[in-house]
Amino acid sequence: MAPKQRSRKTRDVLSMLAKDGWFVVRKGPGDHVQYKHPTKP
Repeated sequence: MAPKQRSRKTRDVLSMLAKDGWFVVRKGPGDHVQYKHPTKP
């Protein structure tokens, strides 16, 4: 059996993105959000 993957909650993923330098540039209609990073494409 393969080891069980840990399920990530949305807030965990958003926290990881923020720690890596990503920031919100645009909040679209509904749930859509665009992120940008200063050095990553």
